Amino acid sequence: LDFEIHLFSEKQKYSTLYEEDIKRRERSKYWNSEKQLFLKYRKAREQDSASIVARRMNRNALRMESDTSYWYALSMRYMGNRYFQKDNDSCLYYWKRSVELFEKYHPNHNDAVMSLNNLAFLYKETEKYILSEEYYIKAIKLSEELNPKNTKAKLNLAELYILTKGYNEAKKILDSAYKFKVGKDIEDVSVITNKEYRVISLLGKLYYNQSNYFLAETYFKKSLLINE
Repeated sequence: LDFEIHLFSEKQKYSTLYEEDIKRRERSKYWNSEKQLFLKYRKAREQDSASIVARRMNRNALRMESDTSYWYALSMRYMGNRYFQKDNDSCLYYWKRSVELFEKYHPNHNDAVMSLNNLAFLYKETEKYILSEEYYIKAIKLSEELNPKNTKAKLNLAELYILTKGYNEAKKILDSAYKFKVGKDIEDVSVITNKEYRVISLLGKLYYNQSNYFLAETYFKKSLLINE
């Protein structure tokens, strides 16, 4: 009898685990489909539809998960996207909240890097350059831990330094990201990546701002060739 009770108990336990696994899989499928739907609308520039999905994700994340969930943090960023360059105060509220949630509950995630990068960009656009630098540096540190090949935040910081006349700091970042010799190795522009194109453009802007028009022209011509 004891054996039968034990066997029944074990069956119940595994049945419960199986049911929980099914629910977890279904929930994961739901959230990923919502994310893809949001990104689809964003790519199509259907901002109203994207905003509806973002608000639904935010509401359901709070109801189905909690305010500590990854999806809640992500939905905060998605909700802020709608307000960028339209209502920067609202955008700041959502993007800053997203960063706070990722830093507290999900610090080691690529979406945490993106939220940091977005917030830094917003601070740059609103001329809060010290805060922009602070959050770009945070994004860079986390990105180097998670995905060293992702240099977006580094190049954004270089662009900030060019804007604020921190030319030496910008040059260090761009030199570390640039692998070609000017005028020699960039013959086949088809091999240039998007990252390298941006580096070339930023170097052109850097030298132009420093009144080094010869080097500025060299880089600008290369970027034009790539863009043809």
